[in-house]
Amino acid sequence: GTLAYPRRRAHDDQGRPLVPVAVTRPVTALILAYLPNEEEIIVDSVKHALTNLAVPPEHLQVVLAYNTPEWLPVEAELEQLARLDPRLVLVRAPESRTKAENVNAALPFLTGEVTAIFDSDHRPEPHCFEKALRWVDAGYDVVQGRCEVRNGSENWLTRLVAIEFASMYVVAHAAR
Repeated sequence: GTLAYPRRRAHDDQGRPLVPVAVTRPVTALILAYLPNEEEIIVDSVKHALTNLAVPPEHLQVVLAYNTPEWLPVEAELEQLARLDPRLVLVRAPESRTKAENVNAALPFLTGEVTAIFDSDHRPEPHCFEKALRWVDAGYDVVQGRCEVRNGSENWLTRLVAIEFASMYVVAHAAR
């Protein structure tokens, strides 16, 4: 397969803007979590994926694959959310010790033609699938997105972290 690290992320080889592709086929947002460490944010992250992605509801599946050493009250809240929204699939991976093992546990449940993988603290921007599909439709098998630090201007430490992330995506990933 081909790995996409586009040099001009919003333009083709002739410098023309690439137009996002409308999502007209099934896609899956796979969210990975380790509870209890991420129990404070996981419900918000799942709700964000269900309500903010620019994907027609009939084409969106959200899978939360998580591991936890014990049952937690947040799981009841997640189960209620899954009952209310059939697009949400919960995959508890009881034998898992890593997020990579959570991915493996989720594989049988994924229904999208394209799957995006997000960590539990990611808040994907609404048009991420449209942007990724333009590369997939151009023949790429894998597309690397870019994370932005949400509170990057809050103080000197968050600015430093934001600079580190920006340089990682602009320099390190592009150099690979």
